[in-house]
Amino acid sequence: MNLKFSSREPARRAFTLIEVMIAMTIFSLVVAAIYSSWDLIWRASRVSQAAAAQVQRQRVAIHTIEDALTCVQSFQASMQYYSFIVNEDPPELQFTARLPDNFPRNGKFGDLNVRQLQFTLEAGPDSEKDLMLR
Repeated sequence: MNLKFSSREPARRAFTLIEVMIAMTIFSLVVAAIYSSWDLIWRASRVSQAAAAQVQRQRVAIHTIEDALTCVQSFQASMQYYSFIVNEDPPELQFTARLPDNFPRNGKFGDLNVRQLQFTLEAGPDSEKDLMLR
């Protein structure tokens, strides 16, 4: 009788080194794509917040000038005390106005709502011109 014995052990199932490296590469690419997307969203958020803040500052400035100009006062009896002055160099606008109650810093002067206003453009810290109200 001739019996043949097989010396084979059952095959073990495992990942090869190449398969593990390919999986790690794919995982790294996915993580890099997620990070770059997150970074782009974060940067866009900062830029949009800065733009929105700039637009809001401009709206407030225009609204303040509009309120002041619609309330300009001219008293015929005492013209020597009130004038409307516009200078080009340096840019300046100066006049007297009876200001509304919601005008900036109006509460600082109590019930005195007739004031002389001066709008000027001055150099700011970032080499841009800033609108100043005095």
